[in-house]
Amino acid sequence: MAGKRKWAWAGMAAIGLLLVTGAYLFAIAPLLATNTVRISTTGSDGDANYDALDPAVAYNSVDNEFFVVWAADNPDFADGKLEIYGQRVSVADGSNLGSAIRISFMGDSDAALQYDAQRPAVAYNPNMNEYLVAWQADDHTLGDNEVEIFARRLDGSDGSLLASQIRVSHVTDMGSNRDALNTAAAYSSQSNRYLVAWQADVQADNEVEIYGALLDDSGTEQVSDFRISTMGIDGDSAYRGQQPDVAYNGSNNEFYVVWSGDDPAQASGAYEIYGRHVNVLTGALLGSQQRLSTMGSADSDPNYSARKPAVAYSSSQNQYLVVWLGDDDVNGADDKYEIYGQRVSAANTEEGSDTRISTTPIDPNAVYKAINPDVAYDAAQDQYKVVWRGDQDNGSMVNDQFEIFGQLLSALDLTPDSGNSRVSVMATTDGDTRFGADRTAVAFAAGVDNELVVWQGKTDTVV
Repeated sequence: MAGKRKWAWAGMAAIGLLLVTGAYLFAIAPLLATNTVRISTTGSDGDANYDALDPAVAYNSVDNEFFVVWAADNPDFADGKLEIYGQRVSVADGSNLGSAIRISFMGDSDAALQYDAQRPAVAYNPNMNEYLVAWQADDHTLGDNEVEIFARRLDGSDGSLLASQIRVSHVTDMGSNRDALNTAAAYSSQSNRYLVAWQADVQADNEVEIYGALLDDSGTEQVSDFRISTMGIDGDSAYRGQQPDVAYNGSNNEFYVVWSGDDPAQASGAYEIYGRHVNVLTGALLGSQQRLSTMGSADSDPNYSARKPAVAYSSSQNQYLVVWLGDDDVNGADDKYEIYGQRVSAANTEEGSDTRISTTPIDPNAVYKAINPDVAYDAAQDQYKVVWRGDQDNGSMVNDQFEIFGQLLSALDLTPDSGNSRVSVMATTDGDTRFGADRTAVAFAAGVDNELVVWQGKTDTVV
């Protein structure tokens, strides 16, 4: 793969979590740091050569626990060679259950630096009490730098590996300069099908669209490499679909895929968010793809765009909440990124207007930002939790001191429960931009008011 994606800060990155109830999170924010638990241990503390990156999380309803996955390198293999790991986490107190589990094995040797795995996604199968973990990787069975999507099943009771890792995508069959990237996954409990989605340049080099594959509960492909998005004219790399996410609608037994894309109806580079339903058995596309976001005052202006969507499904409302990072010409400031959301019906129509969720300070220079959101649905309270990475000028925080923030929203109409709340505390004293939090994910435990927020972070308590 084309080199290890080092984190923005030099030094050690580890996976942390916060396990909270909604009331506790919003009422007792000063105590959050005492509930931050470190999940990953990658290399020796103080050794900046080894990192844990890109966490994702799923909830296990059978055993009432969470499963967190991430990409990491460690001293057992070449520095910079990333593999996928997983960790069972207690719902009760956020403690690790057992040891971390290595999930991926890319290349014919752990010394083969050129073969590694990144960007994991995880879906839970309650019927079999199993997880499916998917990721992007290159392998010795392919050419170097030929990146495909792989997956593996794990036992939900103890995280043990079930069968071998499998190749899901077949993009590089079209040429060594093609890649499959940015994995997303969901599970249909009614039809025992997984949807794994990704972005790939199948039609032509750098002409990126969204693709998917349907796997049965044994991990066997039932429908392979079908196209989901149509952004622009085939072969025209000026228009792209990228950064997919997937949710499962249990009421209609359908998958819903969202992505960021630009289209000839907009200026090249003016990305907006799109969504489309997929049949769980055949992969047939249900209805047309629909544009869900409107960033900026004119589609002809590429300075304003929407990227990195995430989606969750509300069983009570039979609706989705799609969130994204957007630049929407706030007070005329370009590159003023905030988190926005849109409710979407089961018929793939917008319910209401785009809603701004994050509230970083308004400034003409756009120095404060909110980026990289995730969202989960809490069925017990009929609410969504949106989390993101951002910096603020409130309290003692300073520009470029990034932490994780969150917001609870009513699933009915997106009414917020209080204001944005800080989730992570990565430095003993605010004001030090060397320490902070990055990519985050969130999940709810069913039937209780517990949520798990995970992120990759660099803290001054590990030196």
